[in-house]
Amino acid sequence: MSKAQEIRDRGLALGLSSVGIIRPEAMAGYAGRVLERLARTPGAAMLNNFLGFSRTREAWPWAGAIVVATLDLTRYALPPGPARHFGKHYLLDSRRNPAAPEAKRIAAFTAFLEGLGLRVAHDEHPGVTAMRWAAMSAGLGRVRRNNFLYGPNGSFLAIAAWIIDQELELVGDVPQRPCPENCDRCAKACPTGALSAPFTMDLTQCVSLLTTSNSGRTHGARTRRDIGLWLYGCDACQDACPHNHGVWAHGREDFPGLAALAPSLEPLRILLMDYGEIASVLAPKFFYLRPEFLWRWKLNALNVLENLGQIPGRETLALLSRDESPQVREAVAGLLAA
Repeated sequence: MSKAQEIRDRGLALGLSSVGIIRPEAMAGYAGRVLERLARTPGAAMLNNFLGFSRTREAWPWAGAIVVATLDLTRYALPPGPARHFGKHYLLDSRRNPAAPEAKRIAAFTAFLEGLGLRVAHDEHPGVTAMRWAAMSAGLGRVRRNNFLYGPNGSFLAIAAWIIDQELELVGDVPQRPCPENCDRCAKACPTGALSAPFTMDLTQCVSLLTTSNSGRTHGARTRRDIGLWLYGCDACQDACPHNHGVWAHGREDFPGLAALAPSLEPLRILLMDYGEIASVLAPKFFYLRPEFLWRWKLNALNVLENLGQIPGRETLALLSRDESPQVREAVAGLLAA
C-alpha cells in the first residue's frame, strides 16, 4: 500500500467522509477564478486577500502536498425553533468545540499525519488553503452554481486541509450529476440578489456576510427587509438547490451542546442579553463577530423580529433605548418614533 493510500484509508477509518491529496501546483488555477469573479463583481474586492492561496509554497516553501478531507454534517438532527434563523454550517461548526465529533476526527487525523514523520501545517480558521477549490481539485466533489462544494449528499460539508512536506498525490472521483440545464433556483432564492449569476457572488450583499460583518456600518431599510429572517448566516441558495433536497432526512445525531444552546438563540432572548452574556454564551461558538462588534447581535435579532411583525413592546424598546451601543440606541429610537 502506498503512503497516499494509507493516509486516505486512515482518514476514512477515523470517520472523515472523503480524503484526497493534491500537489501544491493544483491550486494555481484558483487565482484565475478569483480574478474572474472580481471582474464580474467589483464588490468582491475582499477576495484579493485569498489570492495567496494559489501560491502555496510562498507560505510553506517546504510544502510537498495538500491533504484535503470533507465531513458530512447532515448526520446531525437540526434543533427546531430559533435555529431556523441561523445558517446550518454555523450551527454545526466544530471549530472552537473540541467536544464535537468532527473536531476529534480532525485532531486524530492530524496526530496520525505527524505520527508518520511528516511535517504538518494545519489551521482550522481561516485554513491553510482555499478549501472548496482544493477539495474539488482533489476529486472530492463539484462546486455548483451557488459556489458551494457538493459531495454525494449535498453541500452541507465541513472541509479541512493539511500541508505536508512529502510529495504525494491521490485524486478521487466522487460521482456528481451536473446541475440541471438552465436551473437558476439558487440565484432566484438569494434574498439580496448577491448571487446574480452562476459562480458569481457580490460579497458586499451576501446575507451571511451582512449578518457577520465586523464593520461599524449599519444596513439601510431595504437591506434589512431583504435579509428577512436570517439572524446569523444564510442558507437560502443551498436550501433551494435540488441537489440538497431531502439531505437532512437521515440526520440522527445530536450536535454537542446545541440543544442546550437553542433557547439562547431566540431573537427576543438575544435582544435582552447584556454584552457579557453575549460574549460568554454566543461568541465562543459564533466567533466571526469580533468582541467590539457584539452589538450586531442585537441589531440582527431586532431585524428578525421586525420582519416577523413581532416588534417588541414599548417597555422593552425603552429599556433598549439605554443600551450601551449607539447603533442599538439609534435603531430603537427609530422604532419609538414610528
